[in-house]
Amino acid sequence: MLSAVFVLRLPVLLTAVNTVSVKMSMKVQNIFTYAKLFALTLIILTGIVQLYLGMWSLTHWCIVCSESVCKEFALLNVPNS
Repeated sequence: MLSAVFVLRLPVLLTAVNTVSVKMSMKVQNIFTYAKLFALTLIILTGIVQLYLGMWSLTHWCIVCSESVCKEFALLNVPNS
């Protein structure tokens, strides 16, 4: 997890890079854009693999919450038949 100090200093760093050179700033911005696209692609592909493996039920994703909370949430989101 990123520390709060790093997150708060990042805009200052980007502003300094932009002040020094616009071309360098553009390269840094492209690097961040590619990193975000890579992370998003990785998340989407992981979801597709999980769906393909049959892990589409909410109960498979109960890592953070307790079982009772997940079961209550699953019951609330059951489509009416």
